[in-house]
Amino acid sequence: MLRLLGPAIIACILPAMAQAREFSFAGIELGTSCDEAERILSGAHAITAETRSGITAGRMFRLRAGAMGVDFIKSGTVICSPGFELVEGIELIIDKDSAGTVADLLGKEFREQSRNLPRLGSGYASYVSESGKTSAQIRYVHVSFDARVQMTTQFFDELLDHANREGEKEQQRMLKDAF
Repeated sequence: MLRLLGPAIIACILPAMAQAREFSFAGIELGTSCDEAERILSGAHAITAETRSGITAGRMFRLRAGAMGVDFIKSGTVICSPGFELVEGIELIIDKDSAGTVADLLGKEFREQSRNLPRLGSGYASYVSESGKTSAQIRYVHVSFDARVQMTTQFFDELLDHANREGEKEQQRMLKDAF
């Protein structure tokens, strides 16, 4: 299963060296037009469904296992913004055993902010691009679970923070009403 790990990460997750160095997957850099991302993903038969994101209200593409020929990817999502129709977030579910190798490769290309990826227990690593406009996190909650690679723009992070705050307010209202 790990036979494609090194070359796949270099070819698919790391950015093109000729451009500004932002996070990307399979030639889909954060900030790419949603139509271009759809064209690339459709051409590789990587999309299983297209829906709307609850965070951005933009288009969202669900990815199949082994998307773009990367055998350790179990599933994924590409999230676009409304209006501008740009890719704002990419999430890949990968084998937990691949997390360390992905982290090593990201650490060579991007600024590492934190890293704790033990063999046992939960793990987390975070990275930021040179521009500071995009970030990536790798996390797993336990050795029994898959790892998540999340690449997001500042805009997506702001929308997610707002959605989380609104969700917390709603939960507090519901608790107050219940008691």
